[in-house]
Parts: sequence; C-alpha cells; structure tokens
Amino acid sequence: MLNLLLLAPGYTAAASQGCGERFERRESGAHYDRECQFQPVDCVFATHGCRVRPLRKDQAHHQAEVG
Repeated sequence: MLNLLLLAPGYTAAASQGCGERFERRESGAHYDRECQFQPVDCVFATHGCRVRPLRKDQAHHQAEVG
C-alpha cells in the first residue's frame, strides 16, 4: 500500500537533487526542467562547442567566465 501512495500524482515528495524543495510528484518534471537550482543545464554557448553543464545556480557565473 505504501508503494502505491509514493507513486500517486498528488503525493508530496522532496526533490532528489538536494535543493530542499517539496512539491507534488506530478510537478517534479516542471521543477527539474525550469526551477531546480541543483539541476545540471546546458551552457548557453553549447552551440559553439562548450560542453560544460553547470548547475542552474552556477550558470551565470559560468557564462561570465566564458563569455
């Protein structure tokens, strides 16, 4: 029964990336895709060959270093 509760879309869970955020499971994709500061993201210069994937919280610092 507990496993079913953990999979339920309305179940509140903690983010797995260590940011401390809590949200309903159904919102986890949006959190990781757009909000989570501890999610690795592509560098804005990836189209120019940069392969660094900084954490979202560090992206501005990385841009300042390479830009």
